[in-house]
Amino acid sequence: VYARFMARRRRGGQVQRVVSRWALEVGRRVSRAREAGRKVHPLWQAQYKVAGDQVFARLRERLGGRLRFLVSGGAPLMPEIAAFFHAAGVLILEGYGLTETSPVVTVNRLENYRFGTVGQPLSNVRVRLAADGEIMVKGPNVMRGYYKDPAATAAILSDDGWLATGDVGVLDADGFLRITDRKKDLFKTAGGKYIAPQLLEGLLCARPLIDQACVIGDRRPYCVALIVPDIPALQAIADEQQLDWRGPADLVRLSAVHQALSAEVDAVNAELGRHEQVRAFKVLPAPFSEASGLLTASQKTKRRAVIQRYAALVDSLYTEPPRRLRRA
Repeated sequence: VYARFMARRRRGGQVQRVVSRWALEVGRRVSRAREAGRKVHPLWQAQYKVAGDQVFARLRERLGGRLRFLVSGGAPLMPEIAAFFHAAGVLILEGYGLTETSPVVTVNRLENYRFGTVGQPLSNVRVRLAADGEIMVKGPNVMRGYYKDPAATAAILSDDGWLATGDVGVLDADGFLRITDRKKDLFKTAGGKYIAPQLLEGLLCARPLIDQACVIGDRRPYCVALIVPDIPALQAIADEQQLDWRGPADLVRLSAVHQALSAEVDAVNAELGRHEQVRAFKVLPAPFSEASGLLTASQKTKRRAVIQRYAALVDSLYTEPPRRLRRA
């Protein structure tokens, strides 16, 4: 929905682009005030009503017209996406949990939320971080153990009831939890720097022209990425410039398309430290899917399977000159 809104905004006329940019800015201003618990200025309220009626009404109507809020879980929700929907008048409350925790551990509340986090723990649940950043959970919601599997139980559940979730995170001063990655997914570059690839992939996929991404760099000199673009968004770019193409394979080879995707990667790199930046990428014409064996049933990328499937392509990313590093 977000990508479609942004693509329609790009394709619209100058007046439409100006109006939608104004509406987003007004919505984000009100959103930031509400998130921080500040009173919204009456002038902003008036502008926000106009923006809602003129720009966001159709989006809310397509979501049913009576939607108060949404709860998100199971996969990371990018702060940019949450902020966009809140600006449009739809609050998304992100939460976190596991089957082993029955299942909720933390959640943002209607009256107390922070985008980019999965909220604060439930009142009867305790959360702490291990020395390596792994999230540990204790409470009445934590399972007694895996059925008839004491070895598996002992591997993640301590004698005093603390569950090792396998997720890595950060707790802020107010107790809001931010998930940074799966412990098993962290990798170390040849330079000895730890990388959280899911975080980088989330930033890439938040860009309007990128649909899927797989970041690679374990024991390699730097990070690279395989990118699956948003084909309809690229089609719009090609059609606007009256470029000749016959299918996705032709489309992703167009110079203008590659330049547009490079700009998206540059925008992400500008937010990252030097060791995290994506130094090279290749574009794939076909998406990752369950049928191809590259996605799990919960739509998570099977990194090892992707690397094996595109081994030659990945190797080529390390033989070509890397992209210039941008100052973070």
